Amino acid sequence: MIRKIVLFLIILIVLGTSVYAHELYNDSNDIYLPKFLSFEVQGNKFYLEQEAFEINHSPFMLENGMVMVPLRDLFDVLEKEKENYDLKSYKLTWNNILERVECNIGLTTVIISVDNSTKISLNGYDKDLEYPLINKDNTIYISLKDIAVMLENSFYQNFYDIVNNRFGVYV
Repeated sequence: MIRKIVLFLIILIVLGTSVYAHELYNDSNDIYLPKFLSFEVQGNKFYLEQEAFEINHSPFMLENGMVMVPLRDLFDVLEKEKENYDLKSYKLTWNNILERVECNIGLTTVIISVDNSTKISLNGYDKDLEYPLINKDNTIYISLKDIAVMLENSFYQNFYDIVNNRFGVYV
């Protein structure tokens, strides 16, 4: 009798799962599937999936191996391509009065004060940066690790694409 009950429950779970997965697939507007953004250090292109986009400032690597990425170029590419790639909304603005960068990523708000290069505000909560911001030629560079934090990636990960010799992050 117990075997029959266990078998019935297993069948119920299997059938229920496949129906649920089918419903999710058919209503894919409610599911956000991350896209891979990558770049070469010292290169002038970002790659979203495999499509290349010219950028104005090159990412660079510090002596300790930390990869720094131009924040404005990152947001420009993501905002420009949000509809083509079904991305979240990305908006970056400079608040001249408060001297800070305000980033909106979907429903997430990130505030980066220029006078404090070691912290960001993520939805109102202060978060220490992995590496301080760098202001180079009036362009703010942020570490790849901190970009992953801003984008709220699982486990705050960034990746190295061995095949294409690129660093990247899911957006």
